[in-house]
Amino acid sequence: MNFNPDSPTRGLGAYSPHPSLPKSALGDACKILEPTRKTIQTLEAQRLIAVLEDTIHRLELVMALQQVLQQLPRFKIMLGTELVDLMENHDVRQRQYQVLVGRLQKEDLRIACAERRSLIDKGIQGDGQEVFVPRDISSEEDDVNEYWQMMKKDTAISEQGLKYSLLDLLRYFKKNPKAVENILALKLPCAPAYRTFLDYMEQLMTIMKERLLTFPSEELRRKKMIIDIFMRERKTNATKEKLEAKYIDAVKEKEAEISERNSVITQLKNELSMLDKITRDNHQKMLSDAIKQCSFDAKSSKTKKTRIRDEMLSIKKELRDHSREHREAETSMRKRTFKIGTEVFNWVQKYDADMGGRQDEYDRINKQYEGEKEDLSELENRFKTIEEQYDAIVEERKLALEAAQRKEEELRRQSLAVTKIAALWKGYIYRKNLKKKAQKGKGGKKDGRKRK
Repeated sequence: MNFNPDSPTRGLGAYSPHPSLPKSALGDACKILEPTRKTIQTLEAQRLIAVLEDTIHRLELVMALQQVLQQLPRFKIMLGTELVDLMENHDVRQRQYQVLVGRLQKEDLRIACAERRSLIDKGIQGDGQEVFVPRDISSEEDDVNEYWQMMKKDTAISEQGLKYSLLDLLRYFKKNPKAVENILALKLPCAPAYRTFLDYMEQLMTIMKERLLTFPSEELRRKKMIIDIFMRERKTNATKEKLEAKYIDAVKEKEAEISERNSVITQLKNELSMLDKITRDNHQKMLSDAIKQCSFDAKSSKTKKTRIRDEMLSIKKELRDHSREHREAETSMRKRTFKIGTEVFNWVQKYDADMGGRQDEYDRINKQYEGEKEDLSELENRFKTIEEQYDAIVEERKLALEAAQRKEEELRRQSLAVTKIAALWKGYIYRKNLKKKAQKGKGGKKDGRKRK
């Protein structure tokens, strides 16, 4: 049998984990594991889920509270003065509690060390008899125990106060849901242990919701389905063991094939070494030929150098002749340049005279511009006065509108109160009439009995 473990068809067909189970059956099995109901109908279950959701919400807020306390100035505007004061008080209580816990831990460590030291001081002889070292430490131990009890009591009181402070904070945060949303939207970091606890709570809510949505009959059907899946898994494991045995045989065959290929590779390596030796000989021969060619090129370059030197001498002579000619041309060009410079100076004088007249005209226009600028500033001041008057009118209208809205709100509350009072009064009158009718009925029955 030829078995290739790297084949793309591995894990399909006869080697699939569920060869007798089609994909549609697997999808149906996953659907069976899901509850049929999608919504919780009983009031008790809804209350239970609501309590879990509120607990998770509070846990998220408490986890973010430590980062908020560290960055409290950043959240002052968002939280308000009353809530900020409570948080500052909570921070003070938390620090006091941490200090007390640290002292209590140090005291516990010191007491443990003292007890260990006393046990060491007692000592034990080889025959098993204990030897006590006489020390007058009973009063000191009583003082230590009394101090430890007092510290433990203070720590418990501080812990209780911290709990009450946290409950007050949660109540005030419940009154300010907008601040809670903003704080939770920041997704402030927290300790991994807190995050793990929150994940466990969310998993608990998911499991609880799933259990509340599941009927007893669904639970039984689910258990049967799981047992069936376990049985199929056992069959699959047996098939897997058989395939692993086949895989081992195929691997052994492949190893034998690899050993044969290794022998072929060794032979090819020997042939490559022979080719490498032949290549080195050819390279050495080519190198000697290149050295000979270099010596020949060096000799020919010497003759070229002498020829080029003669050419350089003749070119230098031509350069001197050209330089003489260029100096004469430069002298004539300098004379021409001086003449042009004189003409340019005259044109500049003429330009200055023309620009003087233009400057006078510019001063006149600038003076006119300053006058118009003063008129513009007066118009702007007048416009500011008008704008202030307009803002005052708008503010008065806004205040009048708010007063009208408050009056309407007050009228609505009064109307609602009158309606409730009227309803209560009608109910009272109705009950009173019913009571009178009941009393009259009882009186009529008594009179009839007396007549009989």
